[in-house]
Amino acid sequence: MRRTTLVRNIVLALALIGSWLAPMNAADHATSHIVQSEQREFDGVDFKGQTEFEVSDPHLLPRQLAQAAAQSGCHYERAIKDFPTRFIRMSNQRFALVYCEALFGTHKIFDLTNIRKPRVMYVPFFAINRGFGTTSGPGYVTWNKDSETLQSEIGSDVCPSSRLRHIYSLGDNAGRASDGIGFVLTHIDIQEDGCGNGEWTTLWDAPAWSKLNEPR
Repeated sequence: MRRTTLVRNIVLALALIGSWLAPMNAADHATSHIVQSEQREFDGVDFKGQTEFEVSDPHLLPRQLAQAAAQSGCHYERAIKDFPTRFIRMSNQRFALVYCEALFGTHKIFDLTNIRKPRVMYVPFFAINRGFGTTSGPGYVTWNKDSETLQSEIGSDVCPSSRLRHIYSLGDNAGRASDGIGFVLTHIDIQEDGCGNGEWTTLWDAPAWSKLNEPR
């Protein structure tokens, strides 16, 4: 009897220790990064020394980012659980990838340089048979922290149809008109069979521009 009681107590103790050491769930993890306060009109974002984290609860999205997304026409609320908003920091540059639900869903990139006023970003985009333009909805966007590049893919679910893939590198706007961050288009691929089976082929590569003389 004493041995049974001892074994039961050991099991309960191990279970209690396991609960203490259990990893933080996604909601708790996001809460630790988003600093909400009723004393001010915006929420803080604390990376806690990390380069990125995700938020999958619409109620935990910083109020000012939620407002900026809504003003840009982004319907993130129902999609955020399946496509969490990703917060990314590189050096002193911060931005967020917010997925917007639509007939053709897309991510939007928000510059968080001014955390009080997130700014939707426009990136270069290839307009077939017309040249280059800009867009705030480049498609499904992923971040590669090793190469510090963004990759966007866009296309139709109708088969067969082509898909485009754009590669952007983090740019430096120092001394330029914009005070925020920027992305530079470096590469474009096309997939003629956009149903996932076709090969990607290079459509455009950024040339090695000769260095321009700075205005004096």
